[in-house]
Amino acid sequence: MDCHVRQVRRALARGALVRGADGLINASLVGSAWRKPNRRTLAKALTEPGSTDTLGHAAHEVEKLRQAAKRIAESSPDLLTLPDAIAWKESYLALLRQLEYEQRSGRLIELAFAEDVVFQLFREQRNAWIRWLSKVAPFIAAAFDADVDEVAALLAEHVSQQLRELGELVPDFSEG
Repeated sequence: MDCHVRQVRRALARGALVRGADGLINASLVGSAWRKPNRRTLAKALTEPGSTDTLGHAAHEVEKLRQAAKRIAESSPDLLTLPDAIAWKESYLALLRQLEYEQRSGRLIELAFAEDVVFQLFREQRNAWIRWLSKVAPFIAAAFDADVDEVAALLAEHVSQQLRELGELVPDFSEG
C-alpha cells in the first residue's frame, strides 16, 4: 500500500497511528483502515484482486454513498435533467442580471433605504403636528373665549393620541 509521508504525519497527529517506544510505527498497521479512502484508493481497492480488508471497507463506503444518493433522490422527486438544470440556472442568472441592472439604474432601491426614508417622513409629519399645536391653540382659544393653556393641553392630548396610533402602524413593503 503506497501513501504519502504527509498522510502518515497527519495520522500521527490525530492519533490514528501511534509510534512505538523505538519511534517506529507498528508494521501490522500497514493494511489497516487508519486513513480515510479517497476516490483513487477506492477505485484501486475495487480493482485489486487480492485485497480483502480494503475491498470490504471500500464496498462499505460505496454502499453508504449509494444510500445517501438514494435518500437525496427520494427527498426531492423533481430532480432535473442536466439540460433542464442548465436552462433553469441560466434563467435565474438572467433574472439576477436584470435585478442588478435595475439596482444600478436607480429603479430599484434597498429595503433599508426605503424604510429610512419612510421613517424620516413620519418624523417630519410628527414634528409638524407638534409645532401646529403652539400655532393654533391661541386662535382656537380666542375664537371660543377659552384659556389658551387649557386649549393647548386638550389639543396636545388628542394630537399625541393620534400620533401614538399612527406610530403603531408598520409599513408593508411586500408586494401583493
